[in-house]
Amino acid sequence: MYYLKKRMSEEQPKRAWGYVRLSQDGREGTLTEQKNSISTYAREREDLSLITTLNEGKRTSGFTSDRAKYQTLLEKIENNELDAIIVRDRARLARDFDLRLQLLLLLRASGVEMHVTEEGGPARLHQVQNAIFDVMKAGMGHIAKMRERERAQAAVTERLDSGGWQGGIPYGFRLDSSNQYLVPDEDEFEDLEEVLRHHENGVSGRSIAERVGITHGKVRSIISNTERVRAAQSGALIGNGGPVWPDE
Repeated sequence: MYYLKKRMSEEQPKRAWGYVRLSQDGREGTLTEQKNSISTYAREREDLSLITTLNEGKRTSGFTSDRAKYQTLLEKIENNELDAIIVRDRARLARDFDLRLQLLLLLRASGVEMHVTEEGGPARLHQVQNAIFDVMKAGMGHIAKMRERERAQAAVTERLDSGGWQGGIPYGFRLDSSNQYLVPDEDEFEDLEEVLRHHENGVSGRSIAERVGITHGKVRSIISNTERVRAAQSGALIGNGGPVWPDE
C-alpha cells in the first residue's frame, strides 16, 4: 500500500488532514498556534494539500480514544480518504502507549504518512527503525505522563488543604499561576459577561446560547454561578470556599 501511495504522490499532492487538541491551557501552546504551525508547514511543502484541520478543542486527554475528531481521523484513514496527517507533535494524536501503538500499526498498514511540524518533516514510520523509535518514545512519554499525574494528584490534595479550587475547571476560567485558584480565562471570560448582560435584559436562556455561540447547558451554569463571575470581575480569586480577595 505504501508504494502505491508513493507512486500516486508523484502525480498529485497528497491529501493531508491536520489535527489539534489541548489538554491543559498554557502548557502546550494554544490551539491557534498549533493550527498555524500546521498551515505553515503544509504551505511550504509542494507534496501536500491541506484539506482541513480537525480541532478537538481544549481540555482533551490524549489518554483516551473517546474523542470525536480523533475518531473521524481514524475513519478517514481506514476509508482511504487521506494520504497524510499533520500534527504539531506526536503526542497530539495519542499519549497512551497502547493507543499510540495501535495508531502506528494503522499508519504502517494503510501507508498514511504522519508529518510532525516540530520535527520539520514526516516521521517515515514505514521504515522499521523509525517505527521502533516511535514506540520507544511513546513508552517513555507514557511513563513521564503517569508520574506527572501522580504529582498533580498530590497538588490536588494540597489545594484542598489550602482552600484552593478543586474539581473541573468551569467554562470561562483557568487556574492561576500557582495552580491554586480560578481566575478569568482571557479567551472565554467575555462569553460569561455577555451571558449575564443578556440575562439581566430578560433574554431567554436558549436565545442567549444562540447569540453567544455556546450550549444552553453552559448558559444555565453561568447564570447559576453569577456571584462567582461577578467576584472574578472585581479581581477576586475563586477557591473551593468561594471568593478570595487579594487583601485577605
